[in-house]
Amino acid sequence: AWRDDAVEELDRPARIGRPVGIATTGVETDLRLLVASAGERRHALHWVDPVERTALSMRPLGDPNERFRRLAGVALDGALAAACEVGAQRVQVFRSGEFHFAFRCPPAPGTGSSFEPRAIAILPDARFVVACGGGASGVLLFRGDGMLERVLAHDGLEDGCVFEPSAVAVEPGRLEAETRIAVIDRDGARVQLFGLDGRAFGAFLDPSEARV
Repeated sequence: AWRDDAVEELDRPARIGRPVGIATTGVETDLRLLVASAGERRHALHWVDPVERTALSMRPLGDPNERFRRLAGVALDGALAAACEVGAQRVQVFRSGEFHFAFRCPPAPGTGSSFEPRAIAILPDARFVVACGGGASGVLLFRGDGMLERVLAHDGLEDGCVFEPSAVAVEPGRLEAETRIAVIDRDGARVQLFGLDGRAFGAFLDPSEARV
């Protein structure tokens, strides 16, 4: 059952609050889950083994006394895990369950405020694709050390731009030019496809808008 994560006594290891993000790795008996809970909590991110019914609390910034500040989307790829922290406008990265490093999203052009990371995907080469909202929307590609590599999509309602994206997924290609990034935006009204060079490959609109 969901718990009120604002109650201090419920903020403890193995106590899952209101889930806001989930990612999986493995299959069947090797299945593992990364679960993010809402609010500002020390124990907002758990590495869950559904078979053994155990949950390992991950330490924010590697500090047991720190708090995660409004987590959102999470991602897993091998030993790497990443969590979007909307309240701190940053992404925390973990390796094998331990804090690895954190990086911040840059100021959004022309707004004076930073992008807020909402969803994330990890590429096979350990780069990160981050979908952002808040003061401005965008899809950003970061290097494996957290440095911004390029902006894949800017703020806007027209095709090729994004508005308040909520989910992102990667379909790796044999070559980098064949990799595709799928982004849900406009409150779920469309899915757009992008390349790692920022090229837009079209949008899938809401079925009610489709024409036969």
